[in-house]
Amino acid sequence: MFVAAGVVLVACSCAPNETDATPETDRQERARDRPEKTMDADARFWSLIASTTPTDGAATEAHAEALAAALERLEDEEIVAFDRFVRVQLNRAYRWDLWAVAYVAMGGCSDDGFEYFRLWVLAQGKDYFERALQDPQRAADRLDPNDDESGDGEGLLYAAQEAYEAKNDGKALPMDDAVAHKDEPDGKPWDADRVDELFPELAKRFRAK
Repeated sequence: MFVAAGVVLVACSCAPNETDATPETDRQERARDRPEKTMDADARFWSLIASTTPTDGAATEAHAEALAAALERLEDEEIVAFDRFVRVQLNRAYRWDLWAVAYVAMGGCSDDGFEYFRLWVLAQGKDYFERALQDPQRAADRLDPNDDESGDGEGLLYAAQEAYEAKNDGKALPMDDAVAHKDEPDGKPWDADRVDELFPELAKRFRAK
């Protein structure tokens, strides 16, 4: 109690109303209600890619649609995080040796084509993707020489964008500038006229189609 100029002031320490949860508290409570949110983000996103893969194979139009539908059920920040995750993985695979595999197996591969190829490899799942990074030839294991759509995962590039826009009345997906596309692939460049020499067995397999 304080007395000043004849006025009695009572100092009161009042606890905040426990029902007035802050946004941070709300987020924490939602995380407790949905324990999977606390899992490692990369593991969750790999699981999401795997769980939305249809029976007719990964990186198909149906896969992209199922992935977008699953992402739409997530919080906005999770959709943004998934898009960041995809771009990080694409940067990891932006390598001359993997580009050579795509070039040999597909009979040529543009810059855009290589992005779609990396998305296709990503869509095959974590184990397949990591094996391809360890041994680039393995990136072509599931390529079908008789299917022109094989090796093209372009649809997955837009899954997060479509999910975010569907939840936010067409508002564009925020981009994380911290994950920029590399200016150049990692590794040693190759001569397109001699690229078959890098992977002769692969060239033999796909040139025979």
